[in-house]
Amino acid sequence: MWNSISVAESKIITLPEVGDVLLERSYRAKHINISVKPPSKIRVAVPVGIDFEKARKIAEQREYWIYGFCR
Repeated sequence: MWNSISVAESKIITLPEVGDVLLERSYRAKHINISVKPPSKIRVAVPVGIDFEKARKIAEQREYWIYGFCR
């Protein structure tokens, strides 16, 4: 029997100091989670039930924190 796998929704935004940021729907995440993998892979896991707009605002608020990891 096949398990059904849902394709996660995603969106890319651009922050002036850090560049492109991937906002990605996560069925496992319980909270908004920002992960940075230098030099420039930035992912924001967005739990089901949370708007991408809210995740975008949080990424903008944490932009300088993210920038610290990208140097």
